[in-house]
Amino acid sequence: MLAFMTNSSYIVDGFGSDKGVKLMRFQGAILREQGQTFAIVVVKKHVLDNRITVGEAISSFMPAFPGLPVVLMAQDSSGRPTYYGRQDIARF
Repeated sequence: MLAFMTNSSYIVDGFGSDKGVKLMRFQGAILREQGQTFAIVVVKKHVLDNRITVGEAISSFMPAFPGLPVVLMAQDSSGRPTYYGRQDIARF
């Protein structure tokens, strides 16, 4: 298994917002599991609970991981993880 952890900042275009460029700080990793290489990013649970924000979140992290599918991970109050992304990856 390949793993690359990051707690980094990434500058992304504001995608049409009048604020231009914004700084995004996040925790993520690049993993290789069962022949699939993908990115996993930690988000707050409320992001996964809303279909609109979950899509926006995946799109916002894609420039940080060019060419890789992005999976989001959130933990509930007991620390149990929930994953969201491509089904073949999120079910690992």
